[in-house]
Amino acid sequence: IPLYIAVAYAISRIQVAYLGVAGMVIVLALLGVSLQMYFRDFYKEPWDKIAAYISHSLQPGQPVLLVSAEVTPALEYYAARQGADFRMVGVPADWPEPIHSLPATDAIPNPQKVEMADMGRVARLIQNSQRVGLVLRLAELHDPDSLTLREILKTHVISETRKFRSVTVMIFSDREGDDDGRKK
Repeated sequence: IPLYIAVAYAISRIQVAYLGVAGMVIVLALLGVSLQMYFRDFYKEPWDKIAAYISHSLQPGQPVLLVSAEVTPALEYYAARQGADFRMVGVPADWPEPIHSLPATDAIPNPQKVEMADMGRVARLIQNSQRVGLVLRLAELHDPDSLTLREILKTHVISETRKFRSVTVMIFSDREGDDDGRKK
């Protein structure tokens, strides 16, 4: 039983009517203050805007590389709601493709770090793509040496970078392509 409910119940059992009501008002006031503080200070990345930006920047099927498993559930959710058809791919080799998070693992950060062994796979994933996306959130934990970025820059150039609070989205264009590869 949550502490507030137990306290509220105990106060309601007090026989003196005005004391029980006063106690209940105090508990409700404390709940109101904590609720107001929660919503005032609540921090949420704008995943709907991130998904829309990526969808606008890439053609159907072009890859978006994710170096952090924690971004997958939110990005999948908003991409599906918006009908986005870019291809989400996890960079560490142990992620299945396409990525589908399981509810039991969503709360557990993926400790997997990007390694040099993953770069051959990254090169294969982007080799025929005019444009590629890269979503960075907590990159210093999952790709501290920026291996993914360095691998993409071997064949592509940065065409756009956009920061969404703690998430950075980078869009790359093929060095040899003239067309920017955006949706028209």
